Amino acid sequence: MSQFSIDAFRANLINGLARNNLFLVQGNFPGNSTQSIQGAAAVAGALFGGAVGGAINAVAAAVGGGNPSSQVSFLCKASKIPSSTLNVNQAYYMGRPFKYPGDRTFADWSISCYNDGTYGLRKSFEAWMNLMNTNRTNVGPNSMNQFMTDWTITPLTREGNPIARYKMVGCWPTTIAETTMDMAAQSEPSTFDVTISYQYFEIENVTT
Repeated sequence: MSQFSIDAFRANLINGLARNNLFLVQGNFPGNSTQSIQGAAAVAGALFGGAVGGAINAVAAAVGGGNPSSQVSFLCKASKIPSSTLNVNQAYYMGRPFKYPGDRTFADWSISCYNDGTYGLRKSFEAWMNLMNTNRTNVGPNSMNQFMTDWTITPLTREGNPIARYKMVGCWPTTIAETTMDMAAQSEPSTFDVTISYQYFEIENVTT
């Protein structure tokens, strides 16, 4: 079949073309971080009455929002497949370089999320960072297992099936970016970005 044939091109599009807007981010927050939505409900209850606080908890529980680990899969609006670099080492022989693979490094991973009306997800990331190193006292836990968790990003087919799953092992947030407040902004949802460091990633090939 000719290389210039559109039919040949179509025949090589297995499952069609992948789409960058079909993906799922999933992750686990440390235990102490999951209290942020309940905290938001408590504040709302103190300001506006117990019924409001109870309503926030009830709705959050109904859709999985009472747990930020469930909420992130809905509110994460953008991310990237993580990158890695295999560095190049060199040895020299008779004045000529011989190149060979060196150590692998993994770039930080970033996600962009919507703020809901309680800032619940942002508060969970803030609580996660505070768990590692408190704002006031500069202390944190000795055990890294208390704050390092695993996260995944999964590109999906148009039918919603996973194409592959990238699992970042030993994640923890390094930066929670600012959320811009602007009275001139109209009809723009509130968002924030998080930069996450991790040890390495594994690839699960689950193409269907």
